[in-house]
Amino acid sequence: MSGIETDRTIPIVQNVIAEKDTLATPPTANSLVFWRAWSNVKPYYMPFFVSAYREDTMDLRTIEHGAYLLLIFEYWARQGPLTDDDVKLANITRLAVREWMKIRPHILPFFTVDGGSWHHKRIDSEIKIAQEKSSKARESAGRRWNGVHANA
Repeated sequence: MSGIETDRTIPIVQNVIAEKDTLATPPTANSLVFWRAWSNVKPYYMPFFVSAYREDTMDLRTIEHGAYLLLIFEYWARQGPLTDDDVKLANITRLAVREWMKIRPHILPFFTVDGGSWHHKRIDSEIKIAQEKSSKARESAGRRWNGVHANA
């Protein structure tokens, strides 16, 4: 048998999709490859600019680098700010609250605290860029799936 086994594949994909936001167009055997483009799945990669990070964080100790990176990763995964709650932030950084409180003053300058949330200017900018790219890709895929072509 060649190609996709639709009897097995579609229910699996539909179960995965059911856990995500609803698709604009339900998947078909021919569109299974593109189902991710239509779902509102968070970006699975994050741009990371090593030289900028290195330049900004040369004063951090190893434990502070680890904590800062874990906060960045959580921020990206949430696609938004972190709650200004030291217990939650300690959990994100995998540190005891006492250890977190010791390094917090070294991490805080990379964020701004506003309205009970930790905001990160660079990550907010990258999230916006990723969302715009995703939106454009979703619109393009929608035009292709619906048979609308730029040359038509």
